[in-house]
Amino acid sequence: MMELSQIQSVKVGPFRYSVLSAPEAVQAMCEEEKTFGYAGLTYHEKLRITVDATRARQKVQETLVHEIIHAAVVTGDLEGQLTNKEHVVEVLAPLLLGVIQENPQVMAYL
Repeated sequence: MMELSQIQSVKVGPFRYSVLSAPEAVQAMCEEEKTFGYAGLTYHEKLRITVDATRARQKVQETLVHEIIHAAVVTGDLEGQLTNKEHVVEVLAPLLLGVIQENPQVMAYL
């Protein structure tokens, strides 16, 4: 069974986000962003996804997908446009298809 720590990065659109899973990485990122208690965070400026891998496996998997969606929303320039559901789906569908096709290690983990 693949572990989150084996995933080095995930490609979302044209961007490759590094994936960090150590609890210290989550804490450091929370302190940097001045947010606390999150299971994961996406730092778009640094192309970094951080996930707390100490939680139950299914919660970690869900958090990874959650953070990938955050990356796709920013990549698709959807912030502030989330009320138009069809537009959101039209933009996210090809981005998420690309995530699935270009990141076999993420799919193996999930």
